[in-house]
Amino acid sequence: MIRLFSLLLFLVYSFPAFSQVSGCTDPLATNYNDQAEVNDGSCQYPFTTFTPERIGPLPSEVPETSGLVLYGGCLWTHNDSGWQPELFCLDPEDGSLIRTVWVANAGNRDWEEITMDDNYLYIGDFGNNNGNRRDLVIYKVPLTDLELDTVFPTEITFEYPDQTDFSSRPLENDFDMEAMISFGDSLYLFSKNWESQNTRIYSLPKEPGDYVASLLDSFEANGLITGASFNPKDSLIALVGYTIFLQPFVWLLWEFEGSSFLSGNKRRIELSLPFHQLEAICWNPEENYFYISNERFDNIITVPARLHKFAIDQWIHPEISATGNFAEPLPFKIYPNPVGNTVHFQSIDQHYSNSLDREGGKFKLKIYNYSGHLVLNKSIDSNLDNYPLNVEKLISGKYILELTDGINRFVTSFIKE
Repeated sequence: MIRLFSLLLFLVYSFPAFSQVSGCTDPLATNYNDQAEVNDGSCQYPFTTFTPERIGPLPSEVPETSGLVLYGGCLWTHNDSGWQPELFCLDPEDGSLIRTVWVANAGNRDWEEITMDDNYLYIGDFGNNNGNRRDLVIYKVPLTDLELDTVFPTEITFEYPDQTDFSSRPLENDFDMEAMISFGDSLYLFSKNWESQNTRIYSLPKEPGDYVASLLDSFEANGLITGASFNPKDSLIALVGYTIFLQPFVWLLWEFEGSSFLSGNKRRIELSLPFHQLEAICWNPEENYFYISNERFDNIITVPARLHKFAIDQWIHPEISATGNFAEPLPFKIYPNPVGNTVHFQSIDQHYSNSLDREGGKFKLKIYNYSGHLVLNKSIDSNLDNYPLNVEKLISGKYILELTDGINRFVTSFIKE
């Protein structure tokens, strides 16, 4: 009886694990598995380049921009090491300077990043080109105080759990830091590793105090990570950086579980901005794109400090990018729309409908939510004119429906009531 009971427990708790197929669920990946229902983080992508749209030059007061956040109608930024402890409110439309805020009792040894949550701004004075700093600090400022000309921050000080060597090794160490996001109740830092060209992920509490950061994970960035931003709409992290040859890039991380940021999709986009030393990135929730900025570069050629915009929909929303090479749209429409519990199909081409009657219909159907996540994936062996699609389990909202027969493709949107 004990053996039988143990076997039953094994079957009950093990069966769900075998009932779902794991693999790459992103149709834009080179190893996409159309049978996969659970994303296992294995997606691989083709080499991709993109040219961001230029907004304009940054003001002369900010030649070394190193962080960006959007708040209160201002695009806030700052200079890095050697400059005054000042925050600059820029016009998001053209990058022009609106006003300046002084951060009292906070020297700027090497400010490299800013991020924010619903109530506070966090300024990362943790730049560490030589790898020997022991005074790493994050300044915490109430967002409401940014209306003032001077703010008075509290401090979060910290050290790394894995650093034992504090000898000076300029641009040859793995303990530089320039990227940070706010996520949930913690701050997450992404290291700038001069030696390995990888990045490590650390976490810290948001409350003022002195801490040992928690080392969480690492991945092969193949470059120097200099800025980070979190887009809660798509639950996506964007990391900006450049190679030692000043080739800028962006890493997109999405479809991860909780704060395991590397458990989902990881896609790198090469930016066609040669010799642009990109230092900062932040999300614009109104327009759903990212701002990115570069500091002034003056060596052989001169690249002014500039502000750009970087849209990502084409890589994370399957409804925007085609998922294959299809000859022409399938001649269907759906009804009703908005939908209750059942979607109905209607052929708008009698010749195509007659051919289905003769040959039998074979279709692949997928439904994505408006964050680009696959919520329904199934095969249909039926004439669609007589096929009721049950969507009762979908929550209320807007969806994208994709239907293919292997040659042609039909894509439409609908609202689930």
